[in-house]
Amino acid sequence: MSERIEEEARAQAWLRERGYATERPTWLVGDNPDFWASNASAVPSGLWVEVKSANKTGSLAVLDEHYEAFDEFSVPSGLHGYATFHLSHGTSRSSVERLLKRFSTEAPKYAGQKHTLTFVQQVGNKSDLRRLEIHADIPESLWVFGSEGAKLRVPHQGAKASVAPATLLFNSGESQAGRTYNFVEWSIDPECGLVVRLDPSDRPLESIVPMAGGHVATREKTIPALKKANSQIKAGCVHRDAAGLVVLVPQDWHVEPLMVQAACYGVLQVPIGGRDAEPVTGQMYHGHDGLFRSNKNTHLSAVVLLPREGSATFFPNPHALHPIADDAAIFEGATRAAVDLGDTTET
Repeated sequence: MSERIEEEARAQAWLRERGYATERPTWLVGDNPDFWASNASAVPSGLWVEVKSANKTGSLAVLDEHYEAFDEFSVPSGLHGYATFHLSHGTSRSSVERLLKRFSTEAPKYAGQKHTLTFVQQVGNKSDLRRLEIHADIPESLWVFGSEGAKLRVPHQGAKASVAPATLLFNSGESQAGRTYNFVEWSIDPECGLVVRLDPSDRPLESIVPMAGGHVATREKTIPALKKANSQIKAGCVHRDAAGLVVLVPQDWHVEPLMVQAACYGVLQVPIGGRDAEPVTGQMYHGHDGLFRSNKNTHLSAVVLLPREGSATFFPNPHALHPIADDAAIFEGATRAAVDLGDTTET
């Protein structure tokens, strides 16, 4: 059975369990939703359903592609701690080699210290370099290539001390003081990055562990799939004006619901205030980069994440042309996303 057939079969089975019969809209021409689902005793009694794959991350393929670079690399002697190299689908061999070379040059200078070193290729094929020194309890030094004047992106576990004092250093010799959050962008992954946590009390550092994938990749893959689904459901509504449901069916064993939530409502933001005194964090809210907008993607009534194991999660659209109530039969047994729809702000 192909992955596509399996995904549609899982979605149909889930719909049948909730009393909905499905049929292919063969009476329509063009790029339309996968199914028309009907249940005369439920509200809504009919709705369009589009099945989308929460694609495999392809992590193993990425690791295979760069295996040789790590197999050939020798960690400088005298270091203790651990190191993780975060790869993405767009990581080039030259970027990996650039960061490993910089690591070999800089890391020995910090031998015997408890210090975090982070090396980043923000955008591929760019060699401009900026450095950030984070003055936290455990200091962190970052070398970021290819930022081109934008905020510095960091890999997972990089620049964790978000409110610590920090100094941005330029190749010109100039510097700028602030706090980590003034200089770092956490919501977008760089092309690749190496995080090294040095600790003289830890075991000898003899190798670098490569990792691939990442939560943000899940969000970035989900966004175009949902945009496409909105256009398909919109086409179906020309013939039958009804609610539209997208069922995301992951091939991986786990897809983090928070990343689907970020695609739908926007990346979570934390306002930070206070210039002279200690920073004060405000209430967390969703940013302006979600798909659910008052003037966009309104044919999506809700998105359902249907995992291989455990309960489904549904994400209602507060701007839907045809909203579906949280207690509707279609959501029976599913968990509503933990989002306060009052915190989805717009510009």
